[in-house]
Amino acid sequence: MPNFLRRNNKNPADYRPDIVYQALLSILDSPLNKAGCLRAVYVKTDKGVLFEVKPYVRIPRTYKRFAGIMLQLLQKLSIAAVGKREKLLRVIKNPVTQYLPLNSRKNRLLP
Repeated sequence: MPNFLRRNNKNPADYRPDIVYQALLSILDSPLNKAGCLRAVYVKTDKGVLFEVKPYVRIPRTYKRFAGIMLQLLQKLSIAAVGKREKLLRVIKNPVTQYLPLNSRKNRLLP
């Protein structure tokens, strides 16, 4: 990926999906999520694409598979559970505040 970015005159430091991958693994494996306290995790890209991750999604344990799923999400706009209609990951409309309950806690990760 860094070679692709350099060929297209992009700074590789501005594109860090590996950080999103590690953050999602940590959040979804956390005791808070295991206790059922999360409703969803929302991720907004640098280009403004907002997507929702359900708390019971099992993120792939390898980065390569995660990158493939993220690419599929951006192309198809949703990822459904195998054999079910339920969407585990989906692209949603901005702003994120319309999906959050009033007085909810919001945490933000910045580059």
